[in-house]
Amino acid sequence: MLRRASQIALIGFAGIAIAGSPATDSVSPEQQSYLAHVAAAHASLRLNETSAAARWLDAAPRSQRGWEWDYVHAQIDQSLNQIEAHKETIFDLAISPDGKLIASCSGDKTIQLRDTNSRELVRELKGHEGPIYSIAFAPDGKTIASASGDRTVRLWNVESGEVAHTLKDFQVPVTAIAFTPDGKQFAACNYTKLADPPHVDGTVKLWDVATGSLTADLHGGGVKPLSTLAITRDGRHVVAGSWDGEVWIWNLTDQGAPRCVKLPDEGQYNAVNCVAISPDDKWIVSGAKDNAARVIDLQSGEIVRTLRHAGWVTGVSFSGDGATIATTSGDDLVRLWNAADGTLLSTLRGHTAGAWAVAFNRDDAQIFTAGQDKSIRQWDAKWRGYDGIKLKGPAGTYGLAFSADGSQLLINAYDATIRRFDLRDQKELAKVDAHDGSSNMMALSADGKTAVSCSWDKTLKIWNADDLTLRHEIKFETTAAYHCAISVDGSLAGAALGDGSAAVYRTDTGERIAELKAHEKGLHSIAFSVDATKVVTGATDKTARVWSVKDGTCLHTLAHGGSVESAVFSPDGRLVVSSGGGVVYAWNAETGAEIWSTQVSDDAVQRVTFSPDGRRIAVAAEKVHLLDPATGAICLSFSPFEPSPYNLVFSADGSMLAVCATEGDIAIVSIKSAREMIERAKK
Repeated sequence: MLRRASQIALIGFAGIAIAGSPATDSVSPEQQSYLAHVAAAHASLRLNETSAAARWLDAAPRSQRGWEWDYVHAQIDQSLNQIEAHKETIFDLAISPDGKLIASCSGDKTIQLRDTNSRELVRELKGHEGPIYSIAFAPDGKTIASASGDRTVRLWNVESGEVAHTLKDFQVPVTAIAFTPDGKQFAACNYTKLADPPHVDGTVKLWDVATGSLTADLHGGGVKPLSTLAITRDGRHVVAGSWDGEVWIWNLTDQGAPRCVKLPDEGQYNAVNCVAISPDDKWIVSGAKDNAARVIDLQSGEIVRTLRHAGWVTGVSFSGDGATIATTSGDDLVRLWNAADGTLLSTLRGHTAGAWAVAFNRDDAQIFTAGQDKSIRQWDAKWRGYDGIKLKGPAGTYGLAFSADGSQLLINAYDATIRRFDLRDQKELAKVDAHDGSSNMMALSADGKTAVSCSWDKTLKIWNADDLTLRHEIKFETTAAYHCAISVDGSLAGAALGDGSAAVYRTDTGERIAELKAHEKGLHSIAFSVDATKVVTGATDKTARVWSVKDGTCLHTLAHGGSVESAVFSPDGRLVVSSGGGVVYAWNAETGAEIWSTQVSDDAVQRVTFSPDGRRIAVAAEKVHLLDPATGAICLSFSPFEPSPYNLVFSADGSMLAVCATEGDIAIVSIKSAREMIERAKK
């Protein structure tokens, strides 16, 4: 008997339905516990609570762990490297001009200098008596400046670690520091105490690097402390952010009254935490406690873009080419944005507490971040697969297949084309006009040498997959081919036809070796057993049928409650899994007996497929669902994009799952870590 998954759902984290199975007695208490833990971890991850997600996964029973556990786990920490650096929160990072050193400062009153390649500690600078909030390298890389809660500014010799100057011109903690581009001066900020109201005057001070003497005292920066500052590359302007939700711009040429850019009041405290200036000096980006970073035209003061987080924006940085903005936040996330239009490029997860600082390496290839978890993390700044690899195919993308090594993806579409994409750089490599009508489906042999496609143009085509040259064309007289398949060894191709019949062909000669005529209505699915001795077909007559390839006899007729859109064999040949309406069914392949059925959707299930190890069934419905073949339990449900998935396929090694929608959206999600995926892409 069919039981809806929702009827026995375990209700867990945030009231989400987190598990389902066809029968309560088929799911052990241990599996129920596992499903609950995975669902809670996934829910935590979607709320960007990575620490909670990690705890849920760690507690999940090991014996039950499968693809979904690895998938969620891979998203928890996407950093390339992690350095346990300080004993307290890390407030700021700086990269030396030659890119060889990364400096960090912390609430533990120390500055650490590390080799950016080896990440080994080179030197630790001690002497401040309070937390160090800000650091900066001089343009020649020989000096580093620091601003501290002990009310002092210090200049340090990078090579020796000795203090060159200790300056005590502020009477309050010093919040930020920066060098002028010629390296002759440096600036720091906070405020000056006034005897009369408003008692606070936002202040920037500048000193001579060589002598340590005060060269400028810039006032008028609002009635709240200044928390951050930056200097333009032409040396003409200093920009500072205020706790009053203001960005102040001083002209260093005349040192007159500053200009003020008031951030909008959106109902949240909008104190400015950080500012950065684009390399061409045209743009300011500010980060504030109202969870927003804003791009501001330096000349006009106009706010042109707003970049959102779910927590305070605590760090901002432009890449060296000015094309990318990196932001860190109290929501633990690091985000990369297109500086030109504000498009979100990537969301990076890994910090287990608020991320506070970010810096690009000099070649823009990597970024470093740090924060409340006391760690420094290293990321690939160019990789765009942190949220899964995203491709855009044409409307009516129906079929997809991985190359044997997983480096490429082939798709077919309504526009009659077959396209090949390189997953390393997400670029289209080739496009072939394959048919005279919609290319309805395609499949690729396990060795990646042979591909098949079918169409409304009443043809099945067999291709040399490496260059997409046509090997054989098989024409049908009266009916379109709706679906096609290829045997694991690539020797046989199958076509599912609109008139209710199916046929099997040799791929080397194009010879037909079997004709199957038994369905009452059009076929929507065909698949081979792993040994190619059987095929299973699915049709709109609400049946799936198992056939002998050798003699074309029907071995089993499997009755469903709706049109059968998809039916496949398990890798070991013991199961047939199929879909009818919104229900997924499992059958004994030898006897045809139903083993279980699980309703996963109120709408039609489009496709089902097995992972190569046979431990999971992936289902394309209104979401992607992962099912346990033994019990039918839903192990995880997720949406890789907004449209409903139409088709999906695993890579040969099972590490990736490609999903497409008929709108042309394509996503490749993986159980591999970001580091492993990036290394794979570089090979």
